[in-house]
Amino acid sequence: MATLAEENYVVVPENLSLWRHKPNRVYNIQERGATMNNYKYNASVFKAFCDESRLCIIEQLQHSEMCACNLLEELPISQSTLSHHMKILIESGVVESRKEGKWVYYALSEVGTKRAIALLNGITALDEDYISNGSC
Repeated sequence: MATLAEENYVVVPENLSLWRHKPNRVYNIQERGATMNNYKYNASVFKAFCDESRLCIIEQLQHSEMCACNLLEELPISQSTLSHHMKILIESGVVESRKEGKWVYYALSEVGTKRAIALLNGITALDEDYISNGSC
């Protein structure tokens, strides 16, 4: 049996309470069971991508880590609205934050983005025994 590439594995972070599996354990993100078991977590990941402002934030974070004040300069939203969007993005695992003094910096999470991709692949994959017969 062939060994899967290392990028197919993630370590579930301790602070990601919505993830059903045990923290700090390595899971194969290509396995369907690791991506299908928790509908609440799955929905939180997709919720992160279902808003124009959040997509814009994700696009901004593709270039570099940013603090909230820099994100606000790029977006036509208030600080409280940005905080709401960042909470959703962080809960999904797609974005991570770090505090430095009184500033909070945001960045895309490599693990979270891999998990989101694996989740989409997992829930849209057809079962091996899928049969399309074209009838009702």
